[in-house]
Amino acid sequence: MRIRAEFIKGDRVRFVSHLDTMRAWERAMRRADLPVTFSQGFNPHPKMSLASSLAVGLTGRAEIIEVTLNEPVAPEDFVRRVNAAMSEGLRATRAREVAAEAPNPAAEVSGATYEARPSGGGGSSGSGPAGPVDEAAVRRAIDLFKEAEAVPVVRRTDKGEREMDLRPLVHDLRWEDGRLTMVLSAGQNGTARPTD
Repeated sequence: MRIRAEFIKGDRVRFVSHLDTMRAWERAMRRADLPVTFSQGFNPHPKMSLASSLAVGLTGRAEIIEVTLNEPVAPEDFVRRVNAAMSEGLRATRAREVAAEAPNPAAEVSGATYEARPSGGGGSSGSGPAGPVDEAAVRRAIDLFKEAEAVPVVRRTDKGEREMDLRPLVHDLRWEDGRLTMVLSAGQNGTARPTD
């Protein structure tokens, strides 16, 4: 049986890495006595995967994890049991059973919505380390980005630097209520990072 759960990664665990998030899930499912399926071989590990990795320092309101179980467990029972055993800052919000032949969760993710607020402030106008945000300048920059035919960025990888066009990977970009909202592509057709 495959269970796909949505969960929150809150502010208290925003600096927890992808690997440590997986370990926290593994420990919680062990403590909850959930019948998790393990791989075969010399070093068995639980059959579970996150749809995408959240960068260190970011929080998430709708992260996705998929777990394979040996026995049927009602999705609402899965949520209740795992939350009772979960580390503070991580919380499952809902779950559902997925068909055995369904694609893995990473293949089904096509995008993500990010919100960024200026550090050091909040409110409707926002303020950053250098003082209040010039909202008119932010809106002009957004308009220029949307009007551009191409927005080249350089990505550093293990194999060197690679230039890519960011423009087709950004589906929406807006400033409202003191925050920048970005709807970005993620997945097999290309991924835009909020830091880009």
